[in-house]
Amino acid sequence: MSDLKTEIIVRSIKIFAISYFLVLAFIFSYLTATYIDNFFDYIYGNNYDSKSINILYLEVLSQIIGLAIMSYFIRNIIHLIPFPFEGIHGFQYLRVKEVTTPSTVTLFLFIFQYKYQEKLSYINKRTTNNFS
Repeated sequence: MSDLKTEIIVRSIKIFAISYFLVLAFIFSYLTATYIDNFFDYIYGNNYDSKSINILYLEVLSQIIGLAIMSYFIRNIIHLIPFPFEGIHGFQYLRVKEVTTPSTVTLFLFIFQYKYQEKLSYINKRTTNNFS
């Protein structure tokens, strides 16, 4: 009976750990993504008509690189924040697969890139109009 009790406790802690990580990833990603989106908009501007398609591609590429770098830093910062139930019944927070995969932070970062998405939409319209 105690094995079942321990299993339920460990699984509950794991579910809480995943939720804890998602909340932290959401908060850090939202704040960082808003700043990055405004930063790149300030640097490159939003007058897409006056730029060649190759320049727009380079701008998008530089923003992707910036987001990848920030995703790495955000994940490392989140891992430095202590988990409140670390060690209970032998639970190790950083062994949870969902916590260590980079896709969650990266996904959140890209979701909150509104001006980046506008630029991609503009590039899509411009390239499809040239080919049709």
